[in-house]
Amino acid sequence: MAHPIRRAGSGASRGAACRQARCRKSSQPLSPPGKRNLLVRKVGEKWTVAAVLDWEFAVAGSPLVDVGHFLRYETFSRPRVEPHFSNGYVEAGGRLGEGWRRLARVIDLVALCESLTHDALPDPVVAELSELVTATIEDRDPEF
Repeated sequence: MAHPIRRAGSGASRGAACRQARCRKSSQPLSPPGKRNLLVRKVGEKWTVAAVLDWEFAVAGSPLVDVGHFLRYETFSRPRVEPHFSNGYVEAGGRLGEGWRRLARVIDLVALCESLTHDALPDPVVAELSELVTATIEDRDPEF
């Protein structure tokens, strides 16, 4: 049996799928909607949009990439979302091994360093990113 969900453009009417994507209720516009951003499903004899995907930051890798990004400004001395985040993550089936928080911060260094390569960053942004990098390397809370 064929899978009921396909990428648009793989047998579905791209024009119809794009029109449906433009009409969806959403606060995040997808511009322009293209066949690589749409998953469609056959309902009866018609293809309908099942999902609109944003592939911009899609990567195959450790879930700790997202965890590190989410907890970037979380501090040990004044936690705001911990342990609520990690408890919920584990309850939902995620796995966090020993030293997960430190590892997530170290993994996030890649994104922090990449951010520092952008042209014309305002001085306060450079200072903030630099402090996040230094605090991670020194295994301490950032000082803001």
